Amino acid sequence: NLQNRRIVCGAHETLKKLERGKIKLIFYAKNLNVEENNVRAASNFHSLQKLCPVEKIPLVEALTRKEMSRIMNKFPYVGVVGVMDFQHFEKEAEKIV
Repeated sequence: NLQNRRIVCGAHETLKKLERGKIKLIFYAKNLNVEENNVRAASNFHSLQKLCPVEKIPLVEALTRKEMSRIMNKFPYVGVVGVMDFQHFEKEAEKIV
């Protein structure tokens, strides 16, 4: 259920939620190389970089994509995690940082 979701994974999903004012914090992988990814992913991440200061949303460089994926139990690798609500997400956030 979307209403029960506290996080979103991926630059595209995070950008959609950010534009709706639902994101409070964004983590991105330190080995996220947007130049090698597809054009849409690079465009979404650059949009996040531009919007975060305007919306006063922290954009935090964190672990590698592989490590973030392991914490989030997601495959394929996760490069961006958007946090909508910290409730029940404290342990994961500590591991990522």
